[in-house]
Amino acid sequence: FTGTDVAWISTKGPNRGKAKVYVDNVLVQKVDLWASSAAPRRVAFAATGLAPGTHKLMIVVAGTNTRPRIDVDDFATLSQ
Repeated sequence: FTGTDVAWISTKGPNRGKAKVYVDNVLVQKVDLWASSAAPRRVAFAATGLAPGTHKLMIVVAGTNTRPRIDVDDFATLSQ
């Protein structure tokens, strides 16, 4: 993406798993999408204040045997 801010929009729920989020090939956060009930279109991760320009966002599934699923509903970016 090109910009200074990015957000990953996902669904949280009882069968959603975990993910590792990388920005520019650096692990910046581990995200757990578990919730007791379904919660669609939530911000799962956000990075702000990045240097203006092109960046790489990578989401790697790190689920468990009982919660192997993650969703990518949308991405939101901001350019300045």
